[in-house]
Amino acid sequence: MRFLNYLLVLLISTIFVTCSNNDEEITVEDTVLEFVFFERSSFTANEMINSTAGNEIILQAQMLSYPRNEDVVVTLNVTGENVEEGVDFEILSPNRTITIPAGEANSSEGFILRTINNDIVNTNARSIIVSIVSVSDAQLNIGERPTDPEKAKVTIEVKDDDEACSDEYDVFGGENLTSTISITETDGSFDPYDFSYSVTTSLNGDKLTLTGDIIDFFEADLTVQMIPDTNDVTVGTVSFTEQDLGVHSDGYQYRLVQVQEGTFDACMGTMTIYYDLEYEDSGDWYFYYRLQGTFSL
Repeated sequence: MRFLNYLLVLLISTIFVTCSNNDEEITVEDTVLEFVFFERSSFTANEMINSTAGNEIILQAQMLSYPRNEDVVVTLNVTGENVEEGVDFEILSPNRTITIPAGEANSSEGFILRTINNDIVNTNARSIIVSIVSVSDAQLNIGERPTDPEKAKVTIEVKDDDEACSDEYDVFGGENLTSTISITETDGSFDPYDFSYSVTTSLNGDKLTLTGDIIDFFEADLTVQMIPDTNDVTVGTVSFTEQDLGVHSDGYQYRLVQVQEGTFDACMGTMTIYYDLEYEDSGDWYFYYRLQGTFSL
């Protein structure tokens, strides 16, 4: 009987202790981490392709959180490595921001930029770097993870479409060149005009001979001297001395006289020569017309 009374007292005491513990206030901290970041962390852009309409680079942002009741504005900073804005790339978006619309978790319009297709040969690696620097909603953390945040920036590698060139004037030897020749000045007997034919070439040392339609009414030979620039052998000047073309079927003798030094660009595969066509009559030479000949590989 005494033992049963003891058990009853012990049970009642346990109930009171349990109730007392339940009355204590228990606080549990539950921190919810929310993030905003770029959709991708890297792009590869081609200088030529991504400079054209419809091939722009568009960067989008997204949130790892519940959608907001108002727009979330992501502010960006644009830097680069071996690139210059206005020379290698241009920004098409009016502001350096991306907006995630209210009620959405992803941006739609994005941040738009494109490359500039220039003629600069770049041998160093080039990249455009776009980073998130601030967000209009302070509850959003920048990057995809709290430690070592990913996708807080985008690196756009720009591939050059201009290859380094070391060609010299010998590329013009033994070739069929397309000629575009403009008659730029006449004696008033006819109006200026253009004509285009094909000429063949042969090279002997620094002397290049062009054979074909270098004037518009019979085939002839013209031998020019190729003089490379001392600092860049891929470019240089073209010159020639007065050259007799012989007697044509019309009974007149013709010759070519250089007007000014011409130029060549071996990498572009072009050469330009300036010359006058003259004819002989009764022992005297007379100007017929002036030509500018551009010859291309």
